[in-house]
Amino acid sequence: MMRMAPKLVVFMSASVDGRTALAPGRTQWEEMDDSRTSAIPNSARVWQELKAHLEDLHEPGARLLGSGSLVSEGDPLPDLPPLATEHSQLQEDSLPPDLTETGEITTWLTVVDSRGRLRSGYTGSENPGQHMLHLVSRSTPLEYLSFLRDKGIPYIVAGTGRVDLRRAMGLLEEKLGVRTILCEGGGTLNGVLLREGLVNELNVLVRPELIGGTRTPTLFDCPDLTLDQWPTPLVLLSAEPLQSGFLWLRYAVASGVLNKG
Repeated sequence: MMRMAPKLVVFMSASVDGRTALAPGRTQWEEMDDSRTSAIPNSARVWQELKAHLEDLHEPGARLLGSGSLVSEGDPLPDLPPLATEHSQLQEDSLPPDLTETGEITTWLTVVDSRGRLRSGYTGSENPGQHMLHLVSRSTPLEYLSFLRDKGIPYIVAGTGRVDLRRAMGLLEEKLGVRTILCEGGGTLNGVLLREGLVNELNVLVRPELIGGTRTPTLFDCPDLTLDQWPTPLVLLSAEPLQSGFLWLRYAVASGVLNKG
């Protein structure tokens, strides 16, 4: 059966050995003030220029992140206001017409957050044409769903214990007309998308460095292949050297061979 979901393009930066962080719980972005972090000339500019190019190329209707890209594990979370009364509609999609039906939002800044961790109230609306959207599940705390409604932040409910990404992707297209998604999440989110067979294209900005490690996050962190599973074949679209020793690799997932776990 043909999959009904938007085209999903993964965009990540990684070392030559595929590491997306310096170590578990230690990202380069958190250590930008260290002179050793900026040892590769123009690293931030290369990333921003390639990101802008991919946005022009694909015109994504949504950008996808995991909550871990915005809130570190172990960070203290602000308390949520208690529910004043039971709200029977909290576990239904919240898509305010003044945001979703005017055509003014061209890019949804979409975060997967079934645990209700992103409690800043950030809307993303300081950039014209953009707005935050949360993907939640039926296990998401009701207090959090009420908080999102109070802040005017839309959300889509997909899944029971955790966000059903396959269903969520379909709902993004069905309810909001999203045809292309640019995923900039971490290896855990990428891994789920890979095992669900949702990845269509992979763009890797390869950094000229080696990191190593046994628990350091990689491009796709997910369960190992089982005896009846095989790697997901890719088709090379381009390999382009960039300034300062960076390399842009662009692959398409070979049609018809998505390896769903």
